Amino acid sequence: MDKEAPTTWIDKQANSPYPMWALSALTFATVPFSVKKIPGMPPMLQSMAFGAIFAGAGYVTSVGDAENGAGIATGNH
Repeated sequence: MDKEAPTTWIDKQANSPYPMWALSALTFATVPFSVKKIPGMPPMLQSMAFGAIFAGAGYVTSVGDAENGAGIATGNH
């Protein structure tokens, strides 16, 4: 499989861990609201699990495996 160099802004973002880490931080930011059981907020366990998954996907991307990092974050195989 040939790897093409990212050409557009969005392609370059897909190869960066920062969007996934930002999503992880936003997900973890919902935890206090989840504990208070505010309507519309996910359960605390879900918030913690998804935050950890997104953080892990960012780590995988940061060590140079952008394809698997994106797969972890989106659930694509």
